[in-house]
Amino acid sequence: MHSFRRDRVDKDQKAVIDLLRNCGVSVVVIGQPLDLLIGLNGTTLLAEVKSLGEKGRVGKLRPVQEEFIQTWGGSPVLVLTRQNCLQLVFEACGLRAPLMSLADVYAPTR
Repeated sequence: MHSFRRDRVDKDQKAVIDLLRNCGVSVVVIGQPLDLLIGLNGTTLLAEVKSLGEKGRVGKLRPVQEEFIQTWGGSPVLVLTRQNCLQLVFEACGLRAPLMSLADVYAPTR
């Protein structure tokens, strides 16, 4: 049995949620064991939001998240960044991602 605790929210989480919702994706913040419950086109997904670091690397998962993902028996868990969220979610749901301007993707987080 997993024991989960809520850590700090990733700095890009609001931007990722806004991008997804603006494209018609249902998003619920669940916080643990991962950040988001996502629904689109009859598909439900779990996702963890991570920011890109200084060298363009995706932030690390906590050990409890890695263990959860490895033992999860449902659909694959997505690790989303502001830059990849639309493509990964839409592709996982069998759809083509909408075209977004770079200004939308890289807009400052509010």
